[in-house]
Parts: sequence; structure tokens; C-alpha cells
Amino acid sequence: MRLGHSVGAAITRQRELGPAESVIMLWGAAMLLGVAGIAVVWPKVIAYPIAGLAIWVTASLLVRAVELRRRGKAKASRAPDEKY
Repeated sequence: MRLGHSVGAAITRQRELGPAESVIMLWGAAMLLGVAGIAVVWPKVIAYPIAGLAIWVTASLLVRAVELRRRGKAKASRAPDEKY
């Protein structure tokens, strides 16, 4: 968790980082370099999980959109026409 917060703060410059976060930043850089290296050597190892995540998020968004639309239609059919 702390790694993500420190790297995010460094990228967005939301707050001042101190010397203690330098080790965390180095580990974050090393991990990102590792992911980049894997992507260069084996692109499918990176592409398949990203595609799976995109499909998962898409399905979730579609389900929520359908639920919201149904709720809106049900609410509209139950509510009397009132004007303020």
C-alpha cells in the first residue's frame, strides 16, 4: 500500500516526499522496469491480464448501467407527476 501511495504522490506531486521515501521510490522504479522488461520479451504475459481486466471492468459497468436504468424506469413509473 505504501509503495502505491508514495509512487502516486511522486508522479502527481501532491505532497513533498522525504528521504525515507527514496527506498520506496527505488523499489517502485525497479518493479516498473521489471514489468516493462516482461512486456518487451513476452508481450502476451502483459496483454492477456490487461485484456481480462478490461473485460471484467466492462462487464461490471454494463451490469451497473442496466441496474441503474431499471431503477430509474421503476422509480419513474411509481412516482406521481408532481410539480414544485
